[in-house]
Amino acid sequence: MVIKKGVAVALLGSKGFKDMQDEASEKSHQERVDEICDELDNNLYTEVIKKPSQKAAEQSKKNQHEDAVKEQFREQERRRQIQEEERRIEEQIREEEMRREEEQQAEQRAKQQKAEQQRLQEQARLQEEARSKREEEERLRREEERKRREQEQKEETERILAEEEERKNQERLAMKQQSAVLAGRGGPTNSMKPTLMGAATGSKSSFGKLTKKMVKEVAITKEEDVPLDIDLEGGTDSPLGGKIVVSEVFYGGAVDKNGEISRGDTILKVNDTKMENITLTEAQEALWKIEQQTNIGGKIVFTVAKSEIQQESDITFF
Repeated sequence: MVIKKGVAVALLGSKGFKDMQDEASEKSHQERVDEICDELDNNLYTEVIKKPSQKAAEQSKKNQHEDAVKEQFREQERRRQIQEEERRIEEQIREEEMRREEEQQAEQRAKQQKAEQQRLQEQARLQEEARSKREEEERLRREEERKRREQEQKEETERILAEEEERKNQERLAMKQQSAVLAGRGGPTNSMKPTLMGAATGSKSSFGKLTKKMVKEVAITKEEDVPLDIDLEGGTDSPLGGKIVVSEVFYGGAVDKNGEISRGDTILKVNDTKMENITLTEAQEALWKIEQQTNIGGKIVFTVAKSEIQQESDITFF
């Protein structure tokens, strides 16, 4: 208050307050001083206390605003980071889901491929079984057909052989009726050695000692539907004394086509079967069996002693 009053007195004495002194004529000097002091006090309060407080408040408010802005920025940054993290997590989740989906699809494809492979294998197995079954059925059918043909061929062969045998029997009967008797049939006992009648009287073909030059092996190839077609004579039950002789070679047969066996040749062996010292029936049966057992294209080997008679027309039997 002392300072205020001193200032008020100085102001009252200044030229600026001249008009105020004129007005103070109506008031006391003390009252005027008090008013000036109050005014100064108010001004001083405003300048010294109030204004700094306002500035401090404004600065605080400004700082608070800045802090709020910074906090808002930090909050936005946190939200952005959170959003980025969420997006990253979502992306990872999507990638994981896509990976799992791809794995599931790959597994599904693998299962489908395996199932398809199994189906194809099963289909191939069934086809192979069907093919094997068809082949087996075809084999059985061919086997039955072969057996049927063989049976038919056998029956046909037997029929042909029977007819041929009948024909040959008729021919033999006719030939026997027309042929000459063996030479020396009316002679002594030691001259009864069988011989075939030749062209001239007393010309004989010996059935005794044979030489290598007389013996020959002839291989006949068996052909389909082509029989050997030869006729035999002799045997132990004939005057030929156990020898088996070719009495006829029929035209078109396998022996005729070969051309190396002639009428009058003596058959010593066929393959491994000896044809000596057996009956004519045994010889015919043995030759027939050998012919039936030989496959088409196989060989039937005759071991024969060639006849010394040059002209087959000169050879006669009994």
